[in-house]
Amino acid sequence: MAVPNKKTGDRIYFEGDVVDEEAGKAGIGGTTGTPATGGGGAGSGGITIVDDRPSNASRPALRRERSSGSLSIRPHPRRNSIDAAAALPIQYRTLSIDVDEYAQKQSAPLKKDKRDKKDRHEKKMVADLADLHWHTTPAEEVAMQLSTSLKTGLSSDQVTRRLAQYGKNVPSPPPTHRTRQVLGYFFKGFGPVLLVASVLVFIAWKPLGNPNPALANLALAIVLAAIFAIQALFNMWQDWSSARVMSSIQTMLADASLVLRDGSITSVAADQVVPGDVLMIKAGNKLPADVRFVDVSSSSSSGASDTKFDRSILTGESVPLAATAHSTDDNYLETRCIGLQGTHCVSGTCTGIVVATGDSTVFGRIARLTNEPKTGMTTLEREIFNFVAIVCCIMVSVIVLVIIIWAAWLRKDHPEWITVAGLIVSAVSVAVAFVPEGLPVALTASMTISANMMRKNRILCKSLRTVETLGSVSIICSDKTGTLTQNKMVVTECAVGGKRTMTTDEARDALVLQRADRHTRSLSPEPDVDGDVLAGDDDVDVDARHANADSAGADLTDQLLAFERGAPALDQLRAVAALCNDGQFDAATRHLPLAEQTIHGDATDQAVLRFSERLGPVAELRANWSTKYTLPFNSKNKYMIRALSLAQKEGLALALPTGLASVFQPNDVLLTIKGAPEILPDRVQYYVNPSTGVAVEMDAATRAGVSAIKDNWSAHDRRVILLARKTLSAATLAPGLSSAAFEEEMQRQARTGMTLVGLVGIVDPPRPEIPDVVNTLRRAGIRIFMVTGDFALTAQAIAAECGIITASAETGTKVDSVADLPRGGGTAASAAPAAAAETDDGDVTTPKKAFGKERFVLETTRKAIVLSGPELLSLNETQWDALAQYEEIVFARTTPEQKLRIVRELRGRSYIVGMTGDGVNDAPSLRAADIGMAMGSGSDMAREAADMVLLDNSFSSVVEALRFGRMMFDNLKKTIAYLLPAGTFSEFWPVITNVVFGIPQILSSFLMIIICLFTDPMASIALAYEAPEADVLTRPPRLPGKDRLVDWKLLLQAYWVTGTIETVTSFTMAYWYLQRSGIPFFGAIWFRFGSLPDNIDPDYYAEKLNIASSIYFVNLVVMQWFNLLAMRTRRLSIFQHPPLFNKRTQNLYLFAAIGFAVVMVIFWLYVPKFQTVLGNMPVPVEHWFLPMAFGMGILLLDEARKFCVRRWPNGFLARIAW
Repeated sequence: MAVPNKKTGDRIYFEGDVVDEEAGKAGIGGTTGTPATGGGGAGSGGITIVDDRPSNASRPALRRERSSGSLSIRPHPRRNSIDAAAALPIQYRTLSIDVDEYAQKQSAPLKKDKRDKKDRHEKKMVADLADLHWHTTPAEEVAMQLSTSLKTGLSSDQVTRRLAQYGKNVPSPPPTHRTRQVLGYFFKGFGPVLLVASVLVFIAWKPLGNPNPALANLALAIVLAAIFAIQALFNMWQDWSSARVMSSIQTMLADASLVLRDGSITSVAADQVVPGDVLMIKAGNKLPADVRFVDVSSSSSSGASDTKFDRSILTGESVPLAATAHSTDDNYLETRCIGLQGTHCVSGTCTGIVVATGDSTVFGRIARLTNEPKTGMTTLEREIFNFVAIVCCIMVSVIVLVIIIWAAWLRKDHPEWITVAGLIVSAVSVAVAFVPEGLPVALTASMTISANMMRKNRILCKSLRTVETLGSVSIICSDKTGTLTQNKMVVTECAVGGKRTMTTDEARDALVLQRADRHTRSLSPEPDVDGDVLAGDDDVDVDARHANADSAGADLTDQLLAFERGAPALDQLRAVAALCNDGQFDAATRHLPLAEQTIHGDATDQAVLRFSERLGPVAELRANWSTKYTLPFNSKNKYMIRALSLAQKEGLALALPTGLASVFQPNDVLLTIKGAPEILPDRVQYYVNPSTGVAVEMDAATRAGVSAIKDNWSAHDRRVILLARKTLSAATLAPGLSSAAFEEEMQRQARTGMTLVGLVGIVDPPRPEIPDVVNTLRRAGIRIFMVTGDFALTAQAIAAECGIITASAETGTKVDSVADLPRGGGTAASAAPAAAAETDDGDVTTPKKAFGKERFVLETTRKAIVLSGPELLSLNETQWDALAQYEEIVFARTTPEQKLRIVRELRGRSYIVGMTGDGVNDAPSLRAADIGMAMGSGSDMAREAADMVLLDNSFSSVVEALRFGRMMFDNLKKTIAYLLPAGTFSEFWPVITNVVFGIPQILSSFLMIIICLFTDPMASIALAYEAPEADVLTRPPRLPGKDRLVDWKLLLQAYWVTGTIETVTSFTMAYWYLQRSGIPFFGAIWFRFGSLPDNIDPDYYAEKLNIASSIYFVNLVVMQWFNLLAMRTRRLSIFQHPPLFNKRTQNLYLFAAIGFAVVMVIFWLYVPKFQTVLGNMPVPVEHWFLPMAFGMGILLLDEARKFCVRRWPNGFLARIAW
């Protein structure tokens, strides 16, 4: 089939037509037509695809309310969830306005713009977006143009062809600025310092060194230049290595989408979605492509669309927007019937047709304009930068001081001691001595190594800030389902009509027996044909009704006989469980055992659907009923409503009692509801008699029985779900109701007169490792709070099983409630007098400072408390202060808004809060927490909002993440503590003594470079591989703003303990050698400024000075080996954390680094060519072993310090321990 293109006059052929290959190809992305002729495309306004097959797709009877306004005219609330630095919101809003302007002058050609290339691309994009007409085209016509069916979706052959035509649904990689990137490799870190130093030393060689230029200066300049190049190569390799690690991490977190293909719903990777796919969207999903909505669900109150999308990724506005199935705006970007790639569904369900993928989506188009790489430093990088900046400032100050001393004194009194060339070399020596050149290398390596370790443990950290903050977490608020529990919900018990309870096995056996004997038994009395309700109930009393399968030792045959007449009630329970359910079996797994079959839907729907399938075929039941209206479950309502009409008469016998089925007409409505039992009691006035299967008016005793079952199950870790129904005669409904009016009527009818069909008890067993994980986190000083939407008794029972609640009658401790919180004043400020105040229950509160903030602390230790979400609304500041002091807290029946408030209240009291979750309801609190941790199997929205994703879906990964976070911080402190003694302190004093005291520079600038850029950096990189210390999770969390990476305690250890020992022993060894060689310190060195006694030969003096310089160098290098072993741990002994022969703690890279240092010493001191040019000399053999003795002294001294810290944790050494 071909249709004319009004713009060109050509005829366009579409998929499925038999055409000549030379006639051209049809597809999205070519010339744009009009809606009437099939124009508009998913790509850049391109040719669309239509099908000449008659469409048999009918739209479901969902009605949508027209939007009250478009994005362009409604007031914009303040952004509160998007980084102000994000570029997309500004671009999107600009483009949105431009599209409106462009649409008013469609016929005007795109003028040549004199602005830059980006502006021209933006105008081109605006023009393409203005040509799109998917939003103004009826849904049926969109399906026709894209050759898809709303009932069966695309075929496998169509998907294959379209993947070949459009490619995968992935954005093009951003452009790389090679020149800027290469320059960054050279000038990152201390590259500029090295380059400037090299140039200055080269100038000191020539021309300033003429007429006798020193070859040592030339060699030093060459080495500095070579190190400048080597550093750039290392940065390049590090960048490539980091990119490879992060790329491998991202591939572990693939998005999936539910699509309709070949008539079955199937899950496919997001990059396999193609234009024309029929997409099934529910709350928590992220749109993988641009979508034209076909059907959307409605809300329970207004009848307006319940399907809402968070577009903040594009607009910057955090208020979700309602979706519609019809156009609300001529602007493609403003209309509500288009879902844009990257946005999240925050509530409701909907169906849509994919109209654009990859770079053709709005997000893809904008991303091409705004994909500049992110810049800026993390908190940790900034802290290190600040430290280095302080060091550099001191360095510059010392250089200026040296220049002043030289200019004011040495140049006049000792002109031959330091020449201009010598002054430059001295200044470079100061720079080399002060700046820890190996620190950036060690930092980058440590980050990459830590990220790689976390990746191997299947922990995805989205940013370095995440790893930094992990070490400071003091509270973890954990969702229950899927996080603490296995998210493998199973219905274990059911209560028919809210009276008799039985296990699922007993229910199945009862139905089998009843069905086998149906032809010989009378199953129910005649009902009142006027309705579903019979007044009165002459059955046995309530206690007799509860004598059921729970009775110990009851004979199974007796139980089955007792339930023969209850089988109609079981059928009704099974029917409501299947019909009022959004779960869908995956056709690809239907051949597997029921427990292994895949069900698309939330965990509760999966459990209830499996329960129904176990009692009878769900597909057979559903085929006989048609859905007229659905209100999906959400965290606010806590229930689901579904209205159905009869499609096949066979469905009556499967869902209704015989009498009611005989009068139910095809136009009548079966209204079903499923939800939390404490939310729905006012809606239920009747219950299904388990013996007769007919509805009976509910009395007080029955209500009490239902409540008792609910409480009993909840106290035994069951999640309780209530199932109810109501039949509505078509005659009772106003004729000609619109869809919106029908939805409103269904919601009104569901508020009263419902018939309780039964209850089901769902078990979601806790993960077996959770108690150990909770205990580990407690030892680490972290409190675990449960935040769940479950009933309080259920939440408390599971919390006790998980170890989150340890208080109980057996332990003699009480679980408090909201009544136990002190009322106090309205706010913490007004309720906090200077003196202690007595609370309502006699406890005493006193003000306490916490990181500079005042809050109440209960002096009487409170252990555990359980609160429900509604109770949080009544808490004042004093009560929140008191609540935050509890060791164990369970927040039950919480909504997303209440979870968000909990996180904010705790953060407002200066706690570092981590939040775990996996559902769309957890997304706001995940985003608000200091560290949001989502499960890998969680919703797209939760994973997007989180800072960290646990890919193995195990809460135990939180322990590993915390261990790695603390380990990285520890290892960075160890690296700095190792580098500073030899890399700065011990190199600084030879330069200062040379200038101030007239002593020859006992350590040459060249050997300083060798220490800073060869021997020490390799050892510091080895420290990045150190395993976490055994006590890393027994220390309290790090306090932000107090426990800094570089503090006075670390500087005390590095400079005035280790640095002083290394400096003094190195000076001593060098001058001791000179003394033994006949060059006395005070007679030939001290304040001599180059003048020698007559009895010392200058050549002999120069030779011995070179050997002394090499001795100073070797002494530092060898002592650093032992300093390296000492710095491996902060508190543990080397015997508790051995570097060898222990698989958990060994670090063979340490010995490779020591071996590398030996090679460097031999290479630079023992190669004759370097001896001639650089003046380096071999050292006497005793000066290899004496430093080992000194180094052993450093190790033993540090062992003694660590022992005192462990033995007296509150002692003086412990308080100053780094």
